[in-house]
Amino acid sequence: KLVAAICAAPSVLGAAGLLRGKNATCHPGFEEKLTGATTSVDEVVVDGNIITSRGMGTAIPFALEIVRYFKDDAAVEEIKKGLVYRA
Repeated sequence: KLVAAICAAPSVLGAAGLLRGKNATCHPGFEEKLTGATTSVDEVVVDGNIITSRGMGTAIPFALEIVRYFKDDAAVEEIKKGLVYRA
């Protein structure tokens, strides 16, 4: 099943041991709480069934990755057509 967390929430995944051996991102300053993960400063990181994102400013890319997980690239592109968002 999909596990998705944004902002400081990936730290909960780290504490639960779900990030061991995974790539992940989070709100700046919480990286040390991503126990077992290889951390990134990317807006959104997808590693298997885990999607993490940095914060409020990355909510749209985060949401689009969740759509991509359940649908496909074409669905994401269709949604982007209706967004007033610069990607």
